[in-house]
Amino acid sequence: MAALPIKCEIKTWQELLKIQGKMAKFMFAMRYVGRIKTPQIKIAKIIGTTFQQVQKVEKTENGMSADKFLYLCKQKKWNINDVLDKEPEELLTDIKKEYHKKVLHHFKVVDANIEKEKQLQLRYRGSLPTLEKELGSASGV
Repeated sequence: MAALPIKCEIKTWQELLKIQGKMAKFMFAMRYVGRIKTPQIKIAKIIGTTFQQVQKVEKTENGMSADKFLYLCKQKKWNINDVLDKEPEELLTDIKKEYHKKVLHHFKVVDANIEKEKQLQLRYRGSLPTLEKELGSASGV
């Protein structure tokens, strides 16, 4: 998962994780909206990356910059307000029923990955200042 800013408040990084999860779910679900499923390779070409990176973003193993995400939404004519104002599950009404199970399963994977990252953040958050200090003194900073 993409690293979050170390110095932000707990509430802030939890909110950032929530947004990252919502973005991943939205991106995955939007590929199934419409008559034809959009392959990850097409998404990758639009934002100038590999389909593997798209997979990682959709699973929340990596993050995506806001500018790339906004560009993708614009190019695919996805409504960015849906990301901000709706829950990803609301997109199911625009997805063929045959894909609902797959999309909902993916949402569970994203939720599990976000929860795992929250636990890691909570576990190591207290150690980070000491580690930063040790790394800084070891590098001569």
